[in-house]
Amino acid sequence: MKFKTKYKLSSQIIYGIGSVGFSVLAWFSSQPLFQHRYIQIIPFVVVGLFIFFALASMYYFFKNKQVEIEKGVLKLSSFFGFVKREYRISDIRYFTYKERSSKYIDWEELDLYFDHGKVRFYSSHFKYQEYTQLKDILTRGKKENIEKKRIHLNENTKYIGIGFLVAGGLFVLIAINQDKSGTVEVKEENTVWIEGNIVHDPKIRTGSKRKKSLTIELDQFVDFRFELNGQEIKPLRSTELLKDVRKGDAIQIRIWKESYSKKIAKTEELTFSDKHFSYPTIDILGISASGKDYLPMKAVNEVRENFHTRGNYYGLIVVASLIVGVGLLFIYMSYDESMDSTSS
Repeated sequence: MKFKTKYKLSSQIIYGIGSVGFSVLAWFSSQPLFQHRYIQIIPFVVVGLFIFFALASMYYFFKNKQVEIEKGVLKLSSFFGFVKREYRISDIRYFTYKERSSKYIDWEELDLYFDHGKVRFYSSHFKYQEYTQLKDILTRGKKENIEKKRIHLNENTKYIGIGFLVAGGLFVLIAINQDKSGTVEVKEENTVWIEGNIVHDPKIRTGSKRKKSLTIELDQFVDFRFELNGQEIKPLRSTELLKDVRKGDAIQIRIWKESYSKKIAKTEELTFSDKHFSYPTIDILGISASGKDYLPMKAVNEVRENFHTRGNYYGLIVVASLIVGVGLLFIYMSYDESMDSTSS
């Protein structure tokens, strides 16, 4: 009996788009990494994820693209038509299959176990009739290994748990980058004023969930961005600022004395967090130009007290702890199920 089929064109298109799309995202996302003195961890992780997805898409794009069965031999050919692997169907020891589903698609995974190696087919890679025929030929007269299937499902549970642990770790990294001193009062004693010429016209940007932000760059401090974000932008007299201040104008910005000492004057040692989580950004605590105060200290302290007492930093730590807890639960469940299957 001779059987021959190819992967669906739609699968190839998806992997092709993924390869190009994630490669482009990785390229553009990596550019800011080398514009600062220290590599920033969170952007670095994002670039790493884009690279991973790009390589995974390329791998599946060039993987087995043609399946042929002839004279009891299973042949898997590459994208360019070269035979990569051959297996005798009679050497199949056992098989497992698992039904999967997502929000948009349902599919099935068929695993064939040989004395040396394993072959996996996804039903979504083939036309339905071709996949059912392929599965029937390869599994005819053979039994599914239920125990192996259970072990594999336990491994998936463990990997989900590990994924939650990684996500919890990312939340911890984000929490580290928060202002843990948010309840500290802004005063003359713990802040300094710096002066420079503004590089661009000031502009209030609206991000996700309608959060507003202001970023100011100064000719005299090209390595840094001075930022005012979220709730702390509320006391800003934005209408007057946007009307009065233009590109090239002299402007004074109040910042933490600690930030000035570490990043600008370089009289204090930078911590790991300072270097790799927030080096290019400095918080704005006050703005003044031509003797006019656009961000009054009293209003700043009122907003900071109301906002930060809600626990921005500690809230993220709580979320991270919950995510890590779920991850540990999944890992425990995977080992618990393994023990149950062993005892049974």
